[in-house]
Amino acid sequence: MSAAIWMLVKITATLAAALIATGVARRARAASRHALLGAAFAMLLTLPVAAVFAPTVRVEVPIAPAAGPAAIAESVSVLLAGSSLPPAAAASRTATRRATISPASTAAAVWLAGALTFLGGMLAGLRQARAIRARARRWPRAQAIADAMVADAGGRRPVDVRRHQSITGPMTYGVLRPAIVLPADAASWTDADLHRAILHELAHVRRGDWLTQAAARAIAACYWFHPLVWIAWRRFALEAERACDDAVVQRTEATAYADQLVVLAQRMLHARSASAPAMASPADLPSRVHALLDAQQRRGPAGARCIAAMALVSTLLVGSMTVVQIVAAPRDGATLQTFEIASVRPCGDDPSIEGQRRQEWRTPSPGRISIECATLERMIQYAYVGLGDGRSPLLNVHPLTEHLVRGGPAWIRSERFRVEAKADGAAGRAAMMGPMLRALLEDRFQLKTHRGTEEAPMYAMTVARNGLKIGPIGDDGCTPPEKTEDVPPRDRFAIDSGPKPTCGRFVSKGDGVNRTIYVGGETMQGFAGGALTLAVDRFVIDTTGISGRFNIRLTYGFDPGPNPSPSDIERGPSIFTALQEQLGLKLESIRGPREFLIIDHAQRPEAN
Repeated sequence: MSAAIWMLVKITATLAAALIATGVARRARAASRHALLGAAFAMLLTLPVAAVFAPTVRVEVPIAPAAGPAAIAESVSVLLAGSSLPPAAAASRTATRRATISPASTAAAVWLAGALTFLGGMLAGLRQARAIRARARRWPRAQAIADAMVADAGGRRPVDVRRHQSITGPMTYGVLRPAIVLPADAASWTDADLHRAILHELAHVRRGDWLTQAAARAIAACYWFHPLVWIAWRRFALEAERACDDAVVQRTEATAYADQLVVLAQRMLHARSASAPAMASPADLPSRVHALLDAQQRRGPAGARCIAAMALVSTLLVGSMTVVQIVAAPRDGATLQTFEIASVRPCGDDPSIEGQRRQEWRTPSPGRISIECATLERMIQYAYVGLGDGRSPLLNVHPLTEHLVRGGPAWIRSERFRVEAKADGAAGRAAMMGPMLRALLEDRFQLKTHRGTEEAPMYAMTVARNGLKIGPIGDDGCTPPEKTEDVPPRDRFAIDSGPKPTCGRFVSKGDGVNRTIYVGGETMQGFAGGALTLAVDRFVIDTTGISGRFNIRLTYGFDPGPNPSPSDIERGPSIFTALQEQLGLKLESIRGPREFLIIDHAQRPEAN
């Protein structure tokens, strides 16, 4: 599951839980419900931040694998056995590439445009309110009432009270220098009506609602695409009004205040001039009147214990929701298998041949593996990074990615070990060099690891301007793997490079100047993360959105490195140009998340 989708799931769960909780607690104090919704908005703000810095705990769930898994281990061996390693940064530096718009960048642009639009509307409203306050006239009569109320409540911060002709209802503005602005016709109100209106607005000032409402509105603007965030925002504003209504009812008659709200609602609905952005909304007044006349409704402030409890619960929820990450669980049951007999011994002499690459691991017979003088770091690379089971369990990596195993004692990179192991039955290479080797290392070396994430350069594979130049194959367009199991390796290459290659397998062949990749019955996602990733210097993510399976043949020129190039062979185009000319595909430079393995503990095995 991608990080964006997983974050969307967390946001939806947070908002849904908060709205359900406020509905269940409809008899509770309005201030308590307001605090609960405020905690939900605080979680929306902290969830993305915590996702960046908090460690993750991976939860495995069964997810069907992509059709036709590629045999990466065998293909890596073929690539390394050629005259040079796969082309790296030199090809990418010399290739000329035009930037394309990927779905991810399009979505990001749409989100940013929406967020800026909603934030711009919010800032425009705040500027309008500020201008109204600046142009409003001082009102000595209301100011004297407000000063007396502030003094009675033991307040020290003065609150400015003014009038303005362009508003139809009371409003509050500011934090450090708060002000109450009343409509011009408030001069005709009775003293009781004026007292109740000022008492309500002073409750907003005391609670700091102007600041919390502005912060919640800004958070809602960042999640503008989510309908639940706007429902929560409207509910948050309503609960603030009801909490201030409760403060009025505790000191005045509820029915008289309800009558005043009804008159205020009629005045606001029939006003011709546009009202400045205020906390109170005419649509909320019927609900507020109903709550005022409900004798069973609890009233009063939320209390320090309630707020502390919500802060604690929110912190725990953010922590628990942030560290959990859904990953695909293995489906072949191999993680439960272990070797029947295994021997791990230090390797005193390295049988490497000068100037040549020796074979570090082999399967001498079905159900048996032999690892010849490899460091623990190298074996971890085999077992955990994907060389064993064909696809890496880590996000956006491949077996040739460097520095994927980090931490641990220094000896894991210097001391070498021989491993001889036999499975109970004819276990395949994928199981033995993957999950079974993991179990062996965790047992004999007491190995403990966890995963980290970092941003890294990558490529996004898209369809080129002129369109895709290859078509999907049918059900019989590639040879089933079971039909090539008993074919000798030399004869198997003829099949894999022919018109019906083995499904899910790729091989390559080079002449010192050019290389040809043959891929059989693979999806675009499998081709991008498998054969193509191994041929360039970065992980490749498929963003084509194309389904189906394809037989792919790609020929390109590469840098031969230290090996001399035959002068009589013409070098082909770079892999970037070949992709466009031969397949109709294109690579775009991006940055994305990449996982790596961190060693928490390892110890030398006992002699056996």
